[in-house]
Amino acid sequence: MLTIFFLKIAIKIHIFIYRQTNGSLGGSTEGAGVLLLTSKGRKTGKERITPLSFMMDGSNYVIIASNGGIKKNPGWFYNLKENKDVTIRIKDITK
Repeated sequence: MLTIFFLKIAIKIHIFIYRQTNGSLGGSTEGAGVLLLTSKGRKTGKERITPLSFMMDGSNYVIIASNGGIKKNPGWFYNLKENKDVTIRIKDITK
C-alpha cells in the first residue's frame, strides 16, 4: 500500500513539473515522448490526468495500456472505453 501511495505522489509531481515547464522537464523518458492524457473517470466523473509514453504512427498518437506489465488494464483504459472525449497535451500544445 505504501508503494502505491508514493507512486501516486510521484505522478502528481510529474504532472505538476510537466505543466510548469511545458514538458521541458518530464516531457520524455527513455527516448520516448510523454503526453498528458486527460479523461473523465467512468465511475466518478472527475477529471483524470495521466502521463503516458507515446509514439507516432504517421499523424496518429500511439499509447499502450500496459499498466507496468501487470495483467490488469490501467484505469485510464476503462475511462477511455467509456468516454472517448479526451484531450492530450504534448509539451505546450493541447489537442
